[in-house]
Amino acid sequence: WPKHRVAPVGDTEFFLASLAMIVDVCNNSEHSFVLDGDYFPAGELKSDRQIVLAPGVSTKVALSATMEGIKGLMWFVDTEKHNVYVSFAFCRPTIGGTRFSCRVGAPPANLKNDIGSAPNLGKDKFPPNDASNREFCCEWIATADGVQVTIPQEVPFYLPPTVEEYAAAADPAARAGERPADFMAQTRPMDATDGLVRGLKTAGQGVAGGLASCVAAPILGAKSQGAVGFVKGLGMGLVGGALMAVGGVTCGAAQVGRGFM
Repeated sequence: WPKHRVAPVGDTEFFLASLAMIVDVCNNSEHSFVLDGDYFPAGELKSDRQIVLAPGVSTKVALSATMEGIKGLMWFVDTEKHNVYVSFAFCRPTIGGTRFSCRVGAPPANLKNDIGSAPNLGKDKFPPNDASNREFCCEWIATADGVQVTIPQEVPFYLPPTVEEYAAAADPAARAGERPADFMAQTRPMDATDGLVRGLKTAGQGVAGGLASCVAAPILGAKSQGAVGFVKGLGMGLVGGALMAVGGVTCGAAQVGRGFM
């Protein structure tokens, strides 16, 4: 419409309806998945939030648009052991082509990155059969009203980090360039007991990482800059250690809470 024209209500509704999107999920696996979370900078989930991607059937997930189009994420987790994730990233702007991606198995390190890196949605199935990069572990293809996704029979599952991996993550030298809270990421606990165990473990690892940071930072600072470096390292270690400890306790409390959900 021209710059100063107000769009008629009927035209606006028709325009938004034309941007609506249906994600038709064909679940060939033995797992049943429920919605674990979503993120919509533009548009919204139109379907009921109690969506279940049941095994052996197709489930339609409806997305509605706003004036900016549709842009966002959805992620599902299996109902039994909570160690298989299905995530969708989509971007259908008011101007330009639609992008879409789906992952099955372990959640990526930063799911939001998938919105910008999702490939263009086309009439050819993605990934192609000869693709060497099978990181997505599922297939999808454009349809008249959105996209059809196929979850295979065999799906990878997510293994939480081991104690050794937690310890390595707490090492400042090994964690150079990494986001402080990455190693805190956890799957949804199976029940209240599992949530309590995981919560205590996460809190303990956060405190341990904080103590390690308090010790290691002054030593590294002293090696590089002598006494001045020691003082700087001590200050950074205390601040970083406190943040890691608080973060670990916070994540631990969240895990306990999720176990009761």
